[in-house]
Amino acid sequence: EMVPGADIRATETSWQIYRGDNLSGRIIEASTTAGYNGEIRFLLATDQAGNVLGVRVTHHRETPGIGDGIDHRVSDWIYQFEAQSLARSAWALHPAGDFDGLSGATITSRAMVSAVREALSR
Repeated sequence: EMVPGADIRATETSWQIYRGDNLSGRIIEASTTAGYNGEIRFLLATDQAGNVLGVRVTHHRETPGIGDGIDHRVSDWIYQFEAQSLARSAWALHPAGDFDGLSGATITSRAMVSAVREALSR
């Protein structure tokens, strides 16, 4: 589900991941302005099959103690994206989807789920 009014964009910055001479995945720099307090920037790492290896937020202004749980240094919420894929996952918050929301931060949670899905589809 897209967040109404969301501006989700993958930037021109991306990197390919190699193991030896073999391409094994990529890292995409992306952002969304659908967060509760504005822009959220993040990195998305995937393997060649399109499975999420990890997501890390690199910039946000979400509310301390509530929406800042998207930061891996604050909570483990962001780790739920690992091993998800476009094909296997329902990209929405529970109960309709596969992702837990941050308590008190539904807007932030929905923004991140939508943004990661959108970046993964590029």
